[in-house]
Amino acid sequence: MNLQDVLEQVSAPEFLWIAAAAASSCTSGRSAQIVRQEFHLDEIQSAGRVFRLNAPIEIAARWDCGAWIYESEALSLIAFGDSPQAASGSFQEDFAAMWDIVGQSPDDMLTAQARKVKAHLKRIVRAVEQE
Repeated sequence: MNLQDVLEQVSAPEFLWIAAAAASSCTSGRSAQIVRQEFHLDEIQSAGRVFRLNAPIEIAARWDCGAWIYESEALSLIAFGDSPQAASGSFQEDFAAMWDIVGQSPDDMLTAQARKVKAHLKRIVRAVEQE
């Protein structure tokens, strides 16, 4: 699935209607959390680079009191935005930063959890190409 497919999926009218209905819960002081079925990304695009993946990344998208949240538990990555597009862009930027910082650091400079994330990144990223 590419980014456009994802944005169309999370922008589906029935999902936006549910999110709008949940907004009233937020204004009344109750926590509203709408969880969308998880979706998968086959590639990541950020800052002129395309990360070609061996395996799709599973992402959970949800709307929670005015913020779109995209999360990958496997990568310990969570991103926020005021729209699905903003959350997706933030997720992709954060993925690229994680690749640059965690994925390229020597293991002895990383915590045990960061080494697990690095190993997962190395397994799923097939190639990094310039657009």
